[in-house]
Amino acid sequence: MIDLVSQHPELGLEDYEVFQYAFITGFGTFTFHFDVPAMNHLKGELGVPIEIIPGSELRIDPETPFIKEKLEDERLPYFVRMFGLKDAFICADGNKRTKARMERGDTEFRGYVFYAEHAERFFFFPQEFYFYKFLLEVTRMNAQMKENWNERDVFRMTQIYLQANAGK
Repeated sequence: MIDLVSQHPELGLEDYEVFQYAFITGFGTFTFHFDVPAMNHLKGELGVPIEIIPGSELRIDPETPFIKEKLEDERLPYFVRMFGLKDAFICADGNKRTKARMERGDTEFRGYVFYAEHAERFFFFPQEFYFYKFLLEVTRMNAQMKENWNERDVFRMTQIYLQANAGK
């Protein structure tokens, strides 16, 4: 879809901002597409929290250039809580601003933080949302197994169990 949009300027979407994140595994790559204009809307509508994220937990696009002038840009970046990655958060918008602050020596970064409850509305494709929720579920199951290995408790955390027992 993203390529389709870029190949059809008559749609008037040439300035539509999309952030892509490639989730690379030993079995292949899955690309998440973040709808930045949707995130702009969500931050106000849903009251997306502003938080401080430690740099040790944040991943920015490694190809982001350092632009010193971005230190003067006070807009807050958008961070997304991810699961199944080495870094707990990725920067979906504001990579250049964040990179400039990293180069300056900052170790903590203030921005809007999008969590799982926002995810259904900032991905382009349903598959991205479903894979995101799958990664969240696996992360929670892993934490439960480390805390208290009980097969019944781990199973009760799964979406299949939760959906089957909704409203009971």
